[in-house]
Amino acid sequence: MEVSQIKENSKFQKTFFTELAEKLFSMPYGSISKADLQEYILYLFDKHSEKKILSLPDTELEVFLKISRSRVQNIKNNINLKFSKPYDFTDGNLLDNLMKLPHNTFQFSENSVSLIIDNPLIRDHLEYVLREKVGQAFDYKNNRPPLQRKSHT
Repeated sequence: MEVSQIKENSKFQKTFFTELAEKLFSMPYGSISKADLQEYILYLFDKHSEKKILSLPDTELEVFLKISRSRVQNIKNNINLKFSKPYDFTDGNLLDNLMKLPHNTFQFSENSVSLIIDNPLIRDHLEYVLREKVGQAFDYKNNRPPLQRKSHT
């Protein structure tokens, strides 16, 4: 969503600014840090706009926000931890909750299913719940997958 679209979208303005004011006035004046305020504004913008900027790849956010990738990842982690409700794998059926993850999370092969979860908060929570329910550790890699390209011969 561009700035011009925000000016024209009164529903966005009303919900965004109402939630921001509620957050600001629910705390003592001056008690919210600059970083927390910036993260909350990004969270609200993502929540109320049509274009979910926090779902963009880190490289696109890096350019959009003009900050390093490590800061982008740190901000995303803080927003997930402080403001949003991550997938809760502890309530209800584990399979139902796994199905709420984006479709590109899963990669199937003959003998295994791989989960590719970029969000460390969700990944750690899921790993904890699986370890508790199944009672064993799982094989996983924290390395990035290699870049692959299939040749068309």
